[in-house]
Amino acid sequence: MQNLEHQLQLTIKECERLKHENRLLKELLKSHNIEFRLEDSYPISTIDKTTKVEKLKERIHIFKKLFKGRTDVFALRWESKNGKSGYSPACKNEWHPTLCQKPIVKKKVVIPDISIICEKEGFTENNYHGVPTMIIEILSFSNQSHDLVTKLNLYMKYGVKEYWIVNPILNTVIVYILDEYGGYEQKAIVKETGLIHSSILQGFYVKVDHLFN
Repeated sequence: MQNLEHQLQLTIKECERLKHENRLLKELLKSHNIEFRLEDSYPISTIDKTTKVEKLKERIHIFKKLFKGRTDVFALRWESKNGKSGYSPACKNEWHPTLCQKPIVKKKVVIPDISIICEKEGFTENNYHGVPTMIIEILSFSNQSHDLVTKLNLYMKYGVKEYWIVNPILNTVIVYILDEYGGYEQKAIVKETGLIHSSILQGFYVKVDHLFN
């Protein structure tokens, strides 16, 4: 009987925590003028019915559709340190000055507030050409949409493995990490107090209350 009561109390606490997190996320969306609509969420039943085989077939179909007729594009297998693996599109003409659009990015230099670079390649005497391993951006009233939308999509597109958004307006830190499919997933969000850890840099964490004080 005592065990059931204990489990009930834990369940109630978890419900309260989830309600608090839900309110926090809605406030965050509202502060960025993003409308929350319940119908935008994916039905759980649809997600459950989607098997790994179906997902794989869908990705192969998308790959063939996007790169139909391209003899210079192929699937490149990757494997992460935690054992996950998959395939990403690769091009033998990558960074070619006349055949590839990637060099255009150099004309639009992005200077993050904080960059953590774990690769030696790409450094010149005065700057760095390449993709940082981790980026931290600090929001201000004037750059919220740029960092939350434009830079987030840019960093995701070019493979920044971890992206932190520090919001001193709401005293919030959000961490996004690159998943195995090349998209960002929200790893953590901490408001006003608590610890937030990096998934890429082992042992690196920030005390959020110290950060905003």
